[in-house]
Amino acid sequence: MKKYHNYLFDLDGTLINTIDLIIDCFHHSLHYAGGVKITREEICSHVGLPLKEQFKIYLGHLKDVDYEEVMQKHLDYQLKHWPGKVFVYKGVTEVLDKLKKNECRLAVVTSRRIKTAELYMKALGLYDYFEYLITPELTPTHKPNPEPAFYAIRQLQVSPQETLFIGDSTFDIECGHRAGLATAFAQWGGHNHGAFTHQPTYILSEPKDIFKIGSE
Repeated sequence: MKKYHNYLFDLDGTLINTIDLIIDCFHHSLHYAGGVKITREEICSHVGLPLKEQFKIYLGHLKDVDYEEVMQKHLDYQLKHWPGKVFVYKGVTEVLDKLKKNECRLAVVTSRRIKTAELYMKALGLYDYFEYLITPELTPTHKPNPEPAFYAIRQLQVSPQETLFIGDSTFDIECGHRAGLATAFAQWGGHNHGAFTHQPTYILSEPKDIFKIGSE
């Protein structure tokens, strides 16, 4: 098995647990937008897409939706209610410590917009582990399109063959796969592995399983 020197991490569901906050925010903003009700399972199935794309899925049947206004309501609610609802997954910090000590190159590739991505990463002590934070503001197309992964590779100036993309959703795995990267599915994020359109190169049960790659 191959060892990797460069790692691209998804954020939500991979490094941090935000799912309860995400669900609360969507219930609030969808109610505001038109009394739309959706299940927890449906929300979870689309986590990983950019926010506007998710709202188009849920509100596309309505006329004259002001998506910018709805997204602002969503963000305002999130900024007010996130304390105590966002956590680093167990074992993540220890893994990042070891990767940095091994002089690995690290970047985050997320569909979360920069304002809350930076906020959460800084508040939870993750921000300084990463050389780059790739958010939807930086690329014209987004996950599952490969452009965010290509952008990260260009910024790091590293070889795709020595880079592993780690994420918890089908959108992460497809993004990495289409960029020609090896991919690792983070099972602790809670997504259904059977729903993937591209099979991940590796399956990780917990963060420290990253170090089993290349050691077997």
